[in-house]
Amino acid sequence: MKRQRATQFAEQLLHRLVAGHGEWPLNVVTKVYVFGSYARGASQPHDLDIAVDIDRTCERWPTHFYQCMCAGRSPYSVIRRALAEGARSYQFMFETGDGVDFPLTLLWQI
Repeated sequence: MKRQRATQFAEQLLHRLVAGHGEWPLNVVTKVYVFGSYARGASQPHDLDIAVDIDRTCERWPTHFYQCMCAGRSPYSVIRRALAEGARSYQFMFETGDGVDFPLTLLWQI
């Protein structure tokens, strides 16, 4: 995809995040980063790599996490759906903290 299209995807994601941040599940998102080829300035990144940090102390998160794990589902899928709205041009990584050895560029923070 062209860089301009990837930038549109980033803008759409941020718009959805800001619009829905007060409600579940986006209320647990604390930081959003971009990384990978787009962050390095590639003119044609393959996809948009997004890292998302969450607030595990949010009242609803522990129950949601437990129920998903017991059912064999990813607890992050509700956040992924809310941020991407079906677009396949995103790659998500959740709860990176300081545990990555590559640069992250902050896009949004609570």
